[in-house]
Amino acid sequence: MVSPTDLPHADHGPHIVLGLVGAPGAAFSLACELADTGLSEELERRLPGARWRIEVVEGRLVQPPATDAAIVAVEYSSGSNTLSDPTTQRLRPAAIS
Repeated sequence: MVSPTDLPHADHGPHIVLGLVGAPGAAFSLACELADTGLSEELERRLPGARWRIEVVEGRLVQPPATDAAIVAVEYSSGSNTLSDPTTQRLRPAAIS
């Protein structure tokens, strides 16, 4: 784990973690690719004043096909919070750039 004091520009605002949940297969691969190809830098460019870290989690929230509303409803109605739950296995956190 990287300490905030080890990060370049660590004193430039809050450190924000953006979580991407990808279903197994192509969605997870795409989420990993987004995280690895400069998403955090793009967020910093568009939304200055914070450091961004991207975490990618492989998981299936609902059975397909499902609407966006159904996914959000399942996540919140179950009391689950996949990304902030410390017991969630993060299979592949993206590197902090």
